[in-house]
Amino acid sequence: MAVVSRAAPERRGFTLMEVLITIVIVGITVGGIAVLQRQTWGSTRSTNNMILAGQLVQRQVEQMRMDIAVDSATYFPPRDSSFLDPESRINLQWAVDTVHDPANLEVQLVRRVLFTATWRSVKPETLTVSAIVSRDF
Repeated sequence: MAVVSRAAPERRGFTLMEVLITIVIVGITVGGIAVLQRQTWGSTRSTNNMILAGQLVQRQVEQMRMDIAVDSATYFPPRDSSFLDPESRINLQWAVDTVHDPANLEVQLVRRVLFTATWRSVKPETLTVSAIVSRDF
């Protein structure tokens, strides 16, 4: 009986199954990276808007305090108002309220101002800040 040895055929290239598996793996990887990138952009936009809203509130508080310092008869107590920042599209509203001491008596010449900044990036968001203003610094 003669032993016939067969030489393994020489492989060249990739099989269809190897190519398909590679495409699936690369597709899942690229898809995951795209989802992470989108979430990162959304978080960055939200953070930027939060910073801008805080700056708008700070600017308005400083303006209110400067107006009261210059002409307290006209600007104290401040009035409820609002405005829309045209650049950032952030809506800033504020409401003025009296301040009470622990005995629930009104503190004269002092007001609490509640600022509410709202905007829409990915979803509607809000920043609320409370500030105290006084006629006599």
